[in-house]
Amino acid sequence: MFPLTILTATFNRAHLLPRLYGSLCVQTCREFEWLVVDDGSNDNTAALVHSWIAEEKIAIRYLNKANGGKHTAVNLGVRLIDSPLTFIVDSDDWIVENAVQEILSYHHKYQTCAMPLCAFTFHRLTGGKFNGGAFPEEELIEYYPEFQVNRWHGDTAQVFLTNILREFPFPEYPGKRKMVSEDIAWIPMGLKYATVYIRKALTISEYQADGLTRNLRKAQNYLAQYERGCLYMHPRMLLRYRLRGALMANVYARFCRLKPQINLFFILTLIPARIIYLGWTWKHDMEDEAVDLKSSTI
Repeated sequence: MFPLTILTATFNRAHLLPRLYGSLCVQTCREFEWLVVDDGSNDNTAALVHSWIAEEKIAIRYLNKANGGKHTAVNLGVRLIDSPLTFIVDSDDWIVENAVQEILSYHHKYQTCAMPLCAFTFHRLTGGKFNGGAFPEEELIEYYPEFQVNRWHGDTAQVFLTNILREFPFPEYPGKRKMVSEDIAWIPMGLKYATVYIRKALTISEYQADGLTRNLRKAQNYLAQYERGCLYMHPRMLLRYRLRGALMANVYARFCRLKPQINLFFILTLIPARIIYLGWTWKHDMEDEAVDLKSSTI
């Protein structure tokens, strides 16, 4: 068993995966397995990954599943991982050559930490700079809501304790809109477990024109966004984020044809939510999609 699994969910990224594969082949530490979960690609991803398996330069496992969205591919991969650590790396990212060595070093350093931990979070480089700016300290231990919601915002490279990641799978929703924000799993996890934030970059990013980040409005699942908004109203969030969450939930409740919760935050955001709903319906050609609150599954 390897101490670390690098998990990559991919869909039609055969043109980008060689860059990630190349960065894995030059790692200073080879104590890892690369698990590629193909979310129903119709390009030559399967043939490409199988050719790399035959090269035997690094340990690789390949899984193919019906298309269901990145979050469903991550869920499947996590269920099958037997390493104590899971490093989620996107198909359009690549990693620095000492990434595995750094991960294992910090995991060893914090094994006796008194706080309950779920992850080690490093920086992601975009355009040669820390995405979101540098963490305020070289190393700090914080809970996700207090730090990544209330204080610091940016994309990160996250290494999870696999057993904790398995405890908080992504909800899976019906419908054609397959994008689910990571917050919907990270917030509940971060309310219970702390994260070690480390001011070092492990991944390098280059956002793609066809990527989820560039196509948010078209791809986001309405029910997931409603439930995400509800999570942002947790008392541990700052007031402005609780109001933002209420606004989000109020807007998407309309798209889902749900009767929203009745509380002060929802009442305060009723009018702006109605305006946003009408604006998005016109500007983005978004349509209502009736859902059942019980339709999300884990």
